[in-house]
Amino acid sequence: MYLRRTKLFQVNRASLLSDSFALAEAGLQDYSLVLDLMQYLTEETDFAPLWVAFDILDELGVGADVAELDEFLMQLLEVK
Repeated sequence: MYLRRTKLFQVNRASLLSDSFALAEAGLQDYSLVLDLMQYLTEETDFAPLWVAFDILDELGVGADVAELDEFLMQLLEVK
């Protein structure tokens, strides 16, 4: 799934990220959907979705495999 920044208002994009994370936290969906949704963040310029994404990544970092999270962030930021 890929969010189109120009098709949804920033509050809706932030809500989609937040809601998908809440569903994953509740065990109702896999965390991979949250990470898939975050793939569009390289194009994001608005504050609200980025704030939510950073909050989610902070939560995921607690008790997560740091190497996997680092790999995801590097991929997201396209750091070579």
